[in-house]
Amino acid sequence: SSPSTVTLIGLPFDAAGVAVLFAEVGAELLLIGLSLFNSASNAALRAANSALVKIFGRSFGATDFTGAFFAGAFATDLAGISAINRGFGGSTMTDALYYFDRMVVKYAPSTVVVYEGDNDLAKGKSIEELAKEYEEFSNRLKKALPKTKLVFLAVRPSLSRIAIVDKQKQFNGWLEKYCKSQKGRFFLDMHSPFYLPDGTVMPDIFVADRLHLNEKGYLIFSAKIREFILEKLR
Repeated sequence: SSPSTVTLIGLPFDAAGVAVLFAEVGAELLLIGLSLFNSASNAALRAANSALVKIFGRSFGATDFTGAFFAGAFATDLAGISAINRGFGGSTMTDALYYFDRMVVKYAPSTVVVYEGDNDLAKGKSIEELAKEYEEFSNRLKKALPKTKLVFLAVRPSLSRIAIVDKQKQFNGWLEKYCKSQKGRFFLDMHSPFYLPDGTVMPDIFVADRLHLNEKGYLIFSAKIREFILEKLR
Protein backbone atom coordinates (compact mmCIF):
# COMPACT_ATOMS: atom_id res chain seq x y z
CA SER A 1 0.00 0.00 0.00
CA SER A 2 1.14 3.59 -0.52
CA PRO A 3 2.66 5.38 2.49
CA SER A 4 0.62 7.85 4.48
CA THR A 5 1.47 11.50 4.06
CA VAL A 6 1.86 14.07 6.81
CA THR A 7 1.85 17.75 5.85
CA LEU A 8 3.48 20.38 8.08
CA ILE A 9 2.65 24.03 7.49
CA GLY A 10 4.62 27.00 8.82
CA LEU A 11 7.22 24.97 10.74
CA PRO A 12 10.98 25.68 11.01
CA PHE A 13 13.20 23.03 9.44
CA ASP A 14 16.69 23.06 7.99
CA ALA A 15 17.35 24.40 4.48
CA ALA A 16 20.09 21.95 3.50
CA GLY A 17 17.67 19.11 2.88
CA VAL A 18 15.12 21.17 1.00
CA ALA A 19 15.91 19.83 -2.48
CA VAL A 20 15.42 16.23 -1.47
CA LEU A 21 12.26 17.12 0.42
CA PHE A 22 10.74 18.95 -2.50
CA ALA A 23 11.56 16.09 -4.84
CA GLU A 24 9.83 13.35 -2.87
CA VAL A 25 6.25 14.06 -3.83
CA GLY A 26 5.12 10.62 -2.72
CA ALA A 27 6.77 10.94 0.65
CA GLU A 28 5.26 10.09 4.00
CA LEU A 29 5.72 13.54 5.51
CA LEU A 30 4.89 16.70 3.57
CA LEU A 31 6.17 20.02 4.91
CA ILE A 32 4.29 23.09 3.80
CA GLY A 33 4.63 26.81 4.42
CA LEU A 34 8.05 26.59 6.06
CA SER A 35 10.48 29.50 6.02
CA LEU A 36 13.95 28.56 4.84
CA PHE A 37 17.15 30.02 6.24
CA ASN A 38 20.53 28.75 7.29
CA SER A 39 22.39 30.95 9.75
CA ALA A 40 25.15 28.43 10.37
CA SER A 41 26.63 27.93 6.94
CA ASN A 42 26.61 30.00 3.75
CA ALA A 43 27.98 26.95 1.94
CA ALA A 44 25.00 24.89 3.02
CA LEU A 45 22.66 27.66 1.91
CA ARG A 46 24.36 27.83 -1.49
CA ALA A 47 24.06 24.07 -1.84
CA ALA A 48 20.36 24.22 -1.05
CA ASN A 49 19.97 27.11 -3.50
CA SER A 50 21.68 25.16 -6.26
CA ALA A 51 19.33 22.26 -5.81
CA LEU A 52 16.29 24.55 -5.66
CA VAL A 53 17.29 26.09 -8.99
CA LYS A 54 17.04 22.66 -10.60
CA ILE A 55 13.52 22.26 -9.22
CA PHE A 56 12.09 25.76 -9.53
CA GLY A 57 14.23 27.26 -12.28
CA ARG A 58 15.38 30.18 -10.17
CA SER A 59 17.65 30.94 -7.26
CA PHE A 60 16.60 32.16 -3.83
CA GLY A 61 18.21 35.25 -2.31
CA ALA A 62 18.67 36.28 1.31
CA THR A 63 15.25 37.90 1.41
CA ASP A 64 13.65 34.54 0.66
CA PHE A 65 15.08 33.05 3.84
CA THR A 66 13.73 34.05 7.24
CA GLY A 67 14.14 32.31 10.56
CA ALA A 68 16.94 30.24 12.03
CA PHE A 69 17.46 26.74 10.75
CA PHE A 70 20.51 24.54 10.89
CA ALA A 71 22.26 22.42 8.29
CA GLY A 72 21.86 18.70 8.80
CA ALA A 73 19.30 19.10 11.58
CA PHE A 74 16.33 18.01 9.54
CA ALA A 75 17.67 14.54 8.77
CA THR A 76 18.39 13.96 12.45
CA ASP A 77 15.23 15.48 13.87
CA LEU A 78 12.90 13.58 11.57
CA ALA A 79 14.97 10.46 10.95
CA GLY A 80 12.82 7.69 9.57
CA ILE A 81 10.15 10.12 8.32
CA SER A 82 10.53 10.99 4.63
CA ALA A 83 9.38 14.52 3.84
CA ILE A 84 8.56 17.23 1.34
CA ASN A 85 9.10 20.89 2.25
CA ARG A 86 6.75 23.51 0.79
CA GLY A 87 8.36 26.52 2.38
CA PHE A 88 8.05 30.29 2.38
CA GLY A 89 9.09 32.88 4.93
CA GLY A 90 6.84 35.11 6.99
CA SER A 91 3.78 33.00 6.27
CA THR A 92 0.35 33.69 7.75
CA MET A 93 -2.88 31.73 7.86
CA THR A 94 -4.09 34.00 5.07
CA ASP A 95 -1.20 32.69 2.96
CA ALA A 96 -1.97 29.10 3.91
CA LEU A 97 -5.53 29.57 2.72
CA TYR A 98 -4.44 31.25 -0.50
CA TYR A 99 -2.07 28.40 -1.37
CA PHE A 100 -4.34 25.68 0.04
CA ASP A 101 -4.99 23.80 -3.19
CA ARG A 102 -1.36 23.99 -4.27
CA MET A 103 0.11 23.08 -0.90
CA VAL A 104 -2.38 20.61 0.53
CA VAL A 105 -4.93 19.19 -1.89
CA LYS A 106 -2.29 18.49 -4.51
CA TYR A 107 -0.53 16.00 -2.22
CA ALA A 108 -3.60 14.44 -0.56
CA PRO A 109 -1.81 13.91 2.77
CA SER A 110 -3.17 11.71 5.51
CA THR A 111 -2.23 14.32 8.12
CA VAL A 112 -1.65 18.08 8.00
CA VAL A 113 0.31 19.84 10.77
CA VAL A 114 -0.02 23.64 10.81
CA TYR A 115 1.98 26.35 12.54
CA GLU A 116 0.62 29.81 11.77
CA GLY A 117 -0.87 32.63 13.85
CA ASP A 118 2.36 34.13 15.13
CA ASN A 119 2.78 36.61 12.28
CA ASP A 120 -0.98 37.11 12.00
CA LEU A 121 -1.37 38.30 15.60
CA ALA A 122 1.81 40.40 15.38
CA LYS A 123 0.36 42.23 12.38
CA GLY A 124 -2.72 43.19 14.37
CA LYS A 125 -5.22 40.55 13.33
CA SER A 126 -7.83 39.97 16.01
CA ILE A 127 -8.34 36.62 17.72
CA GLU A 128 -11.82 36.44 16.18
CA GLU A 129 -10.53 37.09 12.66
CA LEU A 130 -7.77 34.54 13.03
CA ALA A 131 -10.14 31.95 14.49
CA LYS A 132 -12.39 32.28 11.43
CA GLU A 133 -9.42 31.62 9.15
CA TYR A 134 -8.42 28.53 11.15
CA GLU A 135 -11.99 27.26 10.92
CA GLU A 136 -12.00 27.95 7.19
CA PHE A 137 -8.79 25.97 6.77
CA SER A 138 -10.26 23.07 8.72
CA ASN A 139 -13.52 23.15 6.78
CA ARG A 140 -11.80 23.33 3.41
CA LEU A 141 -9.63 20.37 4.37
CA LYS A 142 -12.67 18.39 5.48
CA LYS A 143 -14.41 19.09 2.18
CA ALA A 144 -11.41 18.37 -0.05
CA LEU A 145 -9.85 15.53 1.96
CA PRO A 146 -12.40 14.24 4.47
CA LYS A 147 -10.16 11.47 5.80
CA THR A 148 -7.15 13.73 6.42
CA LYS A 149 -6.23 14.53 10.03
CA LEU A 150 -5.33 18.09 11.03
CA VAL A 151 -2.94 19.14 13.81
CA PHE A 152 -2.83 22.81 14.81
CA LEU A 153 0.22 23.96 16.79
CA ALA A 154 -0.14 26.62 19.47
CA VAL A 155 1.47 29.98 18.76
CA ARG A 156 4.82 30.08 20.56
CA PRO A 157 6.16 33.03 22.59
CA SER A 158 9.15 35.22 21.71
CA LEU A 159 10.96 38.05 23.48
CA SER A 160 10.42 40.44 20.57
CA ARG A 161 6.65 39.88 20.73
CA ILE A 162 6.23 39.67 24.47
CA ALA A 163 3.71 42.51 24.27
CA ILE A 164 1.22 40.18 22.57
CA VAL A 165 1.86 37.08 24.68
CA ASP A 166 -1.53 37.38 26.40
CA LYS A 167 -3.17 37.59 22.99
CA GLN A 168 -1.25 34.48 21.95
CA LYS A 169 -2.44 32.62 25.06
CA GLN A 170 -6.03 33.66 24.46
CA PHE A 171 -5.90 32.44 20.89
CA ASN A 172 -4.22 29.19 21.93
CA GLY A 173 -7.02 28.65 24.46
CA TRP A 174 -9.62 29.04 21.73
CA LEU A 175 -7.64 26.78 19.40
CA GLU A 176 -7.36 23.97 21.95
CA LYS A 177 -11.11 24.04 22.61
CA TYR A 178 -11.85 24.11 18.89
CA CYS A 179 -9.69 21.06 18.20
CA LYS A 180 -11.32 19.13 21.04
CA SER A 181 -14.74 19.85 19.56
CA GLN A 182 -13.88 18.60 16.08
CA LYS A 183 -13.34 15.04 14.88
CA GLY A 184 -9.91 14.45 13.38
CA ARG A 185 -8.51 17.77 14.70
CA PHE A 186 -5.65 17.89 17.19
CA PHE A 187 -3.95 20.61 19.27
CA LEU A 188 -0.23 20.51 20.06
CA ASP A 189 1.02 22.89 22.76
CA MET A 190 3.99 24.73 21.28
CA HIS A 191 3.76 27.62 23.75
CA SER A 192 4.53 26.35 27.26
CA PRO A 193 7.77 24.47 26.37
CA PHE A 194 9.58 27.80 25.98
CA TYR A 195 9.10 29.02 29.56
CA LEU A 196 11.36 28.79 32.59
CA PRO A 197 10.00 27.47 35.92
CA ASP A 198 9.54 31.08 37.12
CA GLY A 199 7.09 31.73 34.27
CA THR A 200 9.35 33.87 32.09
CA VAL A 201 10.26 33.11 28.48
CA MET A 202 13.64 31.42 28.06
CA PRO A 203 16.14 34.16 27.17
CA ASP A 204 18.68 31.92 25.42
CA ILE A 205 16.61 30.29 22.68
CA PHE A 206 16.59 33.12 20.14
CA VAL A 207 18.92 34.62 17.57
CA ALA A 208 19.76 38.33 17.73
CA ASP A 209 16.31 39.49 16.59
CA ARG A 210 14.79 37.81 19.70
CA LEU A 211 12.07 36.38 17.45
CA HIS A 212 13.46 33.47 15.50
CA LEU A 213 14.77 30.44 17.34
CA ASN A 214 18.45 29.63 17.67
CA GLU A 215 19.69 26.05 17.66
CA LYS A 216 18.62 25.40 21.25
CA GLY A 217 15.14 26.74 20.61
CA TYR A 218 14.87 24.90 17.33
CA LEU A 219 15.73 21.60 19.01
CA ILE A 220 12.93 22.12 21.54
CA PHE A 221 10.50 22.92 18.75
CA SER A 222 11.50 20.06 16.48
CA ALA A 223 11.55 17.52 19.32
CA LYS A 224 7.91 18.30 20.08
CA ILE A 225 7.01 17.82 16.42
CA ARG A 226 8.90 14.55 16.12
CA GLU A 227 7.46 13.19 19.35
CA PHE A 228 3.92 13.99 18.29
CA ILE A 229 4.32 12.51 14.82
CA LEU A 230 5.86 9.27 16.04
CA GLU A 231 3.59 8.78 19.06
CA LYS A 232 0.25 10.12 17.84
CA LEU A 233 0.21 9.99 14.06
CA ARG A 234 2.02 6.77 13.12
